[in-house]
Amino acid sequence: MAAGWPPKLGAVSQEERAQGIFSEYATVELPGEHTIEVAITAPAQEPGAPRTAVPTILAVSGEAQHHVSRFFQSWRAENKGWQVIIPLRPRDIQDLFFMDGGFPLVMATMENLFSEASIAPYDVEGGKLVLVGTSNGGATVLRMAAKMPERVAALNLVTGCNAGGFDLRPLDQIVGGDGRCSIRLYAGDQDQFSHDTALRELHQQLVPILEKPGLQLTILPGVGHFDIGQG
Repeated sequence: MAAGWPPKLGAVSQEERAQGIFSEYATVELPGEHTIEVAITAPAQEPGAPRTAVPTILAVSGEAQHHVSRFFQSWRAENKGWQVIIPLRPRDIQDLFFMDGGFPLVMATMENLFSEASIAPYDVEGGKLVLVGTSNGGATVLRMAAKMPERVAALNLVTGCNAGGFDLRPLDQIVGGDGRCSIRLYAGDQDQFSHDTALRELHQQLVPILEKPGLQLTILPGVGHFDIGQG
C-alpha cells in the first residue's frame, strides 16, 4: 500500500467523530483471486514516510459480518499506535467466515498482511497478529489460529465457540512475546446464546492441549451477549 494514510474515511457519523468515541476507518479491496473488502484503522501516516511495523490486530465482527463492530472502533487504535484489520463478508457469500465457504476469504486476508502486496499501511510487528473475534467472529478467529498458529501472538474470543468442532491441537504453537500461549476467552453469565457455556467447554478442551501457560477464561457477571463490549 502506498504511503499516506488514510485514503478515505468510513461510515462514522459527525456526532461520533465530535465525541471522539469511535475510530474512523478506510475500506480497501483485497487483491488477488478472493474479492473481499477490508476495513482498516491505523495511525496517520505522512506521504513518503518509510514503512514501519506496528502492533496489528486482525478482528472479525459477529452477526452478518458485513460491518465494522463498534466494539473494535471504541479501541481508538490509531491513538495507541496499533492498526486494526477487519475483513467484511461479501454479500454474495452465504457462508459466515468460520464456515467452509467464507473461511478462505479471511485466511486470504491474513496471508496478505505478510506479503509484499499487503493492504495494510504498516508491517505486522514481530511477524505475528493479535486475533480478536466477537460471537461467530470468535468462532472464526479460533479456526484461523488453529490453521496458522505460527502467525498468532494472541487469541481473544469475546464470546464465541468452537462452532465447527475444529482440531484445537495446533493452538499450542501460539507463542507471544512473553513466551506464553496467550488465549483469552470472555463471555457474560447472562449470554442469550449460552456462549458462556460454550467457552467454559472450550476452556476445558484447551487445558490438556496447551503445554505453555497463558489460557484465561473470564465470565463477566450480569453481562449479556450484546453488551459485553460496551463496558
